[in-house]
Amino acid sequence: SASSDALGGQNVGPQQFADFFRSVEERLKSLPGVSSVSVTSALPLSGGAPSTGLKIEGRPEEPGRAPMGRIHAVGVDYFRTLGIPLHKGREFTARDDLNAPPVLIVNETLARTMWPDGQPIERLLIVNDQPHRVVGVVKDAQFRSGADKPEPFLYLPYWQNLLGAQVDATFVARVNGNPETMLPIL
Repeated sequence: SASSDALGGQNVGPQQFADFFRSVEERLKSLPGVSSVSVTSALPLSGGAPSTGLKIEGRPEEPGRAPMGRIHAVGVDYFRTLGIPLHKGREFTARDDLNAPPVLIVNETLARTMWPDGQPIERLLIVNDQPHRVVGVVKDAQFRSGADKPEPFLYLPYWQNLLGAQVDATFVARVNGNPETMLPIL
């Protein structure tokens, strides 16, 4: 977790957090033996992803039956770093930031649940009362346990979702060779 303490106790806003975390990310990427790095709001298998009700723009809502999905904010290269295959569309880029239109990526389970026609790309999904354009579909990945049935999951761009004065940030890295030998360097 990061707060203004991480930035010298100063009162900072979302853009300052983004700049700070991007600088940490760049430093990690520059280390020898690191092949990719990304930032995330929670680690896989941590069970820390909140659920929210979802709505498709223009589709009537059944009272009391809003589909649910777990939300996870992730950075550029998150899926490549964790080896989660992209099935359709694109991954997030550095341009998916606070100044860009809201986008998201869904997992296969959420795509099947919300769009049985198999065409989620470029569709609008309303999350927290804000429409987001679907830009990609990724393979289902376990978030709580390898034994759990895959849940509907949506991924938001980390750099579009810096809210308030406290932001959760965990960095993930893919390294060449033995990860244990890289821990002291990281």
